[in-house]
Amino acid sequence: MAIRTAKSVSLTSDMSEYGKRQPIRRVHLIANPISGVAARQKIVPRCVEILRGGGLEVTINPTEGPGHATVLAGEACDLGIDAVVAVGGDGTVNEVVNGMKPGRTALATVPTGTANMLARELGVPFDAEGAARVVIAGQRLRIDVGIANGHRFVTVVGVGFDATIVSAVSSERKGHLGQFRYFSHVAKTALEYDFPPLTVRVDDELQTRRAGMLFVCNTRNYAAHFALAPNAKTNDGLLDFVLVHGGGARDFPRWSLAAFLGTLPQYRDVTYVQGRKLEVTTEKPVPVQVDGDPGGTTPLTVSIEPGALEVMVP
Repeated sequence: MAIRTAKSVSLTSDMSEYGKRQPIRRVHLIANPISGVAARQKIVPRCVEILRGGGLEVTINPTEGPGHATVLAGEACDLGIDAVVAVGGDGTVNEVVNGMKPGRTALATVPTGTANMLARELGVPFDAEGAARVVIAGQRLRIDVGIANGHRFVTVVGVGFDATIVSAVSSERKGHLGQFRYFSHVAKTALEYDFPPLTVRVDDELQTRRAGMLFVCNTRNYAAHFALAPNAKTNDGLLDFVLVHGGGARDFPRWSLAAFLGTLPQYRDVTYVQGRKLEVTTEKPVPVQVDGDPGGTTPLTVSIEPGALEVMVP
């Protein structure tokens, strides 16, 4: 597997440190009441009980609609709260990240969503006890944050095929969302999507082969079951770009299997390159998804903020 990598980048001072601990006293839980499947919401009261039992001052802040988690996270940072705990899935985490401000406040997660990509990448337990103990321990790691058309992300941005599915599922959502909701849209999109060509520049260098599908990865994990970018790291100062060339219904099964096995970059019709900046243009607008939620359409500009976010890890 040939991987083209940008020149080394100087990371921020604490970025590569793992296991830095700071005392945690005050915590704000930002909880999405319709995240993932309804059964997982039961872990929230138990998580709060453990946190308070560990001597932490806990405030519970339910979200009331799209964008509310961003506002709540910003308010928590202004108050100097030690940790904001995002209780939900990738969309909730993304909203919280977009409200975080420089300072002492760290991000923690209690995964209750459908895929929970950041939690999986960081090794955060999916049970109440395990997730709460991560917060109490106060162990921190600095990770990179991507910027997609001015919007922050921490896991994956997709252009084209998967973003079309995300948009369709989101438009129908009225409550809790399980993985089965995606299946019919995946099948329908695989049969109907025409893979319009994407013109891509990485670090100002034009990719000579047009892509039919593109992923921008800050994490290896994608949609819980796939490893699109096996070399991706959250704290290396780089983003991993996976360009899939061509495309059609006949290609979808082998691409899916390769992504599941973590071997997608080995295919001849795939380009895997690391860098710090990306530009995508298209002849007509093509859907974009950001951390698993709709992110508008092309044109798309992506950049990276190395070590911009402090997260709590096991």
